[in-house]
Amino acid sequence: MKEYYLIAKEIQKLGVQKVAHRRNCTVNELIAILDRVFSDGKVSKSERNDFRNLLEQIRFLLYLNAKKMAILSDTHIGHEKANFDYIKRAYDYFNKLGIQVVFHVGDLFEGFEHFNLKHKKRCKSECIKQLNLFSENYPKGFQNYIVLGNHEVQFLNLGIDLVQ
Repeated sequence: MKEYYLIAKEIQKLGVQKVAHRRNCTVNELIAILDRVFSDGKVSKSERNDFRNLLEQIRFLLYLNAKKMAILSDTHIGHEKANFDYIKRAYDYFNKLGIQVVFHVGDLFEGFEHFNLKHKKRCKSECIKQLNLFSENYPKGFQNYIVLGNHEVQFLNLGIDLVQ
């Protein structure tokens, strides 16, 4: 078990691909080792959490590696010039290419122009409208990941949880 622990620490330090190459083994074999170390009752709670997070990251990257991906940004849903026809055409094209995963990298929403505590209620209402517009019109059937931009931060400042 000590050898597995040392390998797990090596993966933390160097990354799974380098360790697989160095040790002439597969990534799946290293995942099994990490899983074993993660499950071992002898490692500290902190290390167990670290190994669990590392396992999740590796599995996520392997999942993404097997998929075709696209990137989209700055659609500013909620802006008067927001164009769902453009978004639909982009997703139709992604579908035609067999793309399954879409990263929306910032400014998915418009947010609001000016924030003032006197207008907090109106700003929150505007953000809720944008979320509803999104859920009614955004293309379905893809795995979407959203990277928050400066416009989405406005939602968080109002206490709106975009993860939901």
